[in-house]
Amino acid sequence: VLTIPDSPFAQWRGDLETLLQAEAERLLKERAAYFSVRMGVIPSRVRVGRANAYWGTCTGKNSVNFTWKLIFAPADVIDYVVVHELAHIREHNHSPRFWAIVESVLPDWKQRRKKLKPLQQKLVAEAWE
Repeated sequence: VLTIPDSPFAQWRGDLETLLQAEAERLLKERAAYFSVRMGVIPSRVRVGRANAYWGTCTGKNSVNFTWKLIFAPADVIDYVVVHELAHIREHNHSPRFWAIVESVLPDWKQRRKKLKPLQQKLVAEAWE
């Protein structure tokens, strides 16, 4: 249960953001652990940060990174981003082999990915970016 203070949003926005970031970190690490086992990959690190320019990345050293703003996404979209980044551990590109890995885990990945652009627009409109 979240109780909203009876004060201007700007006064408690930072506290809300801190709470959401902590929940995003817990959720994204949990989903990454689940899909890592399912996909047979081991990220060197799973990090949740404050990036505005991406939903997720995978480094050349197999560290996967996510923005905390994924907490605003539906569960199926969060799973798509997690699977997408974990697939880069096997294929560090967007080749047909890469997309085959994603599709083997999430056959409906295209529908899930389509939800990212409207979410991005909503976050910008609501000044979360």
